Amino acid sequence: MSEIRTPVDVQSAVAVKELVIERTFAASPESVFDAFTDPLQLTHWWWPKGFACPSAEVDLRVGGTYRIAIKWPDDSSDARFMRSLNGEYYEVDRPHRLVMSSRAVNDERGELFATVASE
Repeated sequence: MSEIRTPVDVQSAVAVKELVIERTFAASPESVFDAFTDPLQLTHWWWPKGFACPSAEVDLRVGGTYRIAIKWPDDSSDARFMRSLNGEYYEVDRPHRLVMSSRAVNDERGELFATVASE
């Protein structure tokens, strides 16, 4: 079954809920940007302690997509993307700004939009 998605104007969209998290890293903006967009780096840090990220795929361009697999601590399956976080890139301005959507696989209730910005 194909999925028909309505384009989202992330600049004018009104958030139903908003959560702002600010964090300072002892790293360059380039390093932080790469941590969010390099598949190898994503597999090392994305999920909480005790969980694993067996694989990540990134097509880093506006309209490109990503998938970040998750493996629960007690999961013994070998499926690469049985459970994952998937999304699309809406804005890519390395290393200053990254706007992307996120949705859990099998979750039809909506999307989360995240903006990673450096100053």
